[in-house]
Amino acid sequence: MKYQIEDNAVLFEVDRRQIADITPGDVLETEHFPGGAYTWTEQDSQFIESNPEANVYLRMERHGDAYEGKGILILPAEVNW
Repeated sequence: MKYQIEDNAVLFEVDRRQIADITPGDVLETEHFPGGAYTWTEQDSQFIESNPEANVYLRMERHGDAYEGKGILILPAEVNW
């Protein structure tokens, strides 16, 4: 059986050590993905502080040949992929 997933979203795992000093207004960029950038918000900082052990992912959407940062996703650390 073959299933086709119709979505244009991609998740990038973010190493918390790389964003330890991030503040609202700072930009996360994805290497090798044109336009793949996301501006960090105050709400993102609150999510990180409220979930110190959670895994952090950057959600990107593909639009043609370019990518757009859409937000962050927090998943409990016990969720192993």
